[in-house]
Amino acid sequence: MLIVGSGAIGCEWAQIMNNFGVETTVIELAQNLLPLADIDISKRLERVFKSKGINFYKETSIEGIDGKNVHLSNGQMITPEKILVSIGRIPNVIEKLDGITYLGDVSGEIQLAHYAQRQSLFETIGLPYNKNLIPSVVYGTPEIAWVGKREQDLEKGCYTKANILISSLGKAWCDCKTDGIIKVLKVENKIVGAHIMAEHASSMINTLSVAIQKGVDIEDVCFPHPTYSEGMFDVLLKMYEPNFK
Repeated sequence: MLIVGSGAIGCEWAQIMNNFGVETTVIELAQNLLPLADIDISKRLERVFKSKGINFYKETSIEGIDGKNVHLSNGQMITPEKILVSIGRIPNVIEKLDGITYLGDVSGEIQLAHYAQRQSLFETIGLPYNKNLIPSVVYGTPEIAWVGKREQDLEKGCYTKANILISSLGKAWCDCKTDGIIKVLKVENKIVGAHIMAEHASSMINTLSVAIQKGVDIEDVCFPHPTYSEGMFDVLLKMYEPNFK
């Protein structure tokens, strides 16, 4: 299978097909896999793909298809049985109608189910939401989740960062799930971005989302041991005390 695009859908299906024993190749036009993610997450995902035997080419597109032969812009030619195009989608709306409120993917904004739910709550009961703090999740092994700013969004010298490896957590070793990272970004002593690659990242990210929204810091949290979530305490501790290694 050839998968065109390494967004959330492309990366998820690459791992699904790989788990079924299908030889899988991913091509991505951007400089990194999963280009919407933080740069460190993208780099670690590339390591995961290599370890799983998932082929991928970055800064690459399809130049042409000749029968079963697919010619890539990097000079490579592959002959997949199937091609999955996952380069995004646009709303199928011909025109906006007065008095009609569009929610979810068709609104042309953030194409996530939980964002659509938040939109509906805002429209019905006025429950506010911040578009910049909607978590994103990529399901796989390990999971990937993030919220807020990425490192490449921030001006150099104007932020601090800290990260811990999942391999530092006892629970990860118990589960044999030691691949991954938790990373936090701060600007003027406020958390502005959080990025997780780990087992259960999809569940953990909301804790850091609340921390960003409510200004929660290390003084306010205590996580049980042994868990994956205590990794969030560890990374906040590194941020709180620069000399802590």
